[in-house]
Amino acid sequence: MLRSLAVVTLIAVLLVPAARTCPAADIVWVHQMRGQEGEGSGTAPGAGGGTLAWEDDQWRALLEGNGHTIVEHDMFDDLDVAPQGLDVLNAADLVIFSRDSNSGDYNEFDEQEAWTEGVTVPMIIMTPYVLRNTRWDMVANEPIVDAFEPLEAIEPDHPIFCNVPLDDNNQLVVWDDELLGPDDNIDLLNELDFGNGTVLAWEADTELPWIVHWETGAEFYDGSLFTAGGPRLFFSAGSDDDPYSWGEKNITAEADQLFLNAVAFMTGADPCVPT
Repeated sequence: MLRSLAVVTLIAVLLVPAARTCPAADIVWVHQMRGQEGEGSGTAPGAGGGTLAWEDDQWRALLEGNGHTIVEHDMFDDLDVAPQGLDVLNAADLVIFSRDSNSGDYNEFDEQEAWTEGVTVPMIIMTPYVLRNTRWDMVANEPIVDAFEPLEAIEPDHPIFCNVPLDDNNQLVVWDDELLGPDDNIDLLNELDFGNGTVLAWEADTELPWIVHWETGAEFYDGSLFTAGGPRLFFSAGSDDDPYSWGEKNITAEADQLFLNAVAFMTGADPCVPT
């Protein structure tokens, strides 16, 4: 009887799906602390009035809870006059440029060149504002719009969508209404043509690109001022309007998997392979 029970228990254990985790990465998280407690508001960086301490940041918790290490979190908004910041950025496995940013603070030409070409490690960019032709010139347009429809995977077999619960239309609701303030949303760039980037997902109905990947060395679009110094991924997420929640995590648990897959993919791991 005990032997039979042991066999049944072993079979049950073997039938449990293996957890799909990703190799740990050292990440530099770029943000301006505008939602951080006492360190800034959405309208005036450094003015105080934020509501969220870094230790409570849900993006940090998501990444660290899945084995990653945030080795530095700062603005890095002065690479034109403090190029040593590139050493910190390029020492990481991945740079994540968060939605908690003001694109106007990254607008000097030398600084634009440093971010686009001088950062040679993979980078995930979570705000469309710096992509514009008036900033890092990664696209040839600049109007920003809010996303209202679900995300739709254009290449659902891409590893970034592994184990992501897409519906029959390859769609996923990304934002979590319970995490959004009344004026919060996710930003997209009102541009259908992302040049030499590969569109992996767009907003259903509008077909505005939501996740876009550029290979190292790619001219962002024909005629762009810059080329990609390393792999680049545009993945828009993070609150945008509430002045006290700039860049706060606002995505669903299902979208968490998509974001973690993006981190794995950009650091050279296969999200579909358990580790």
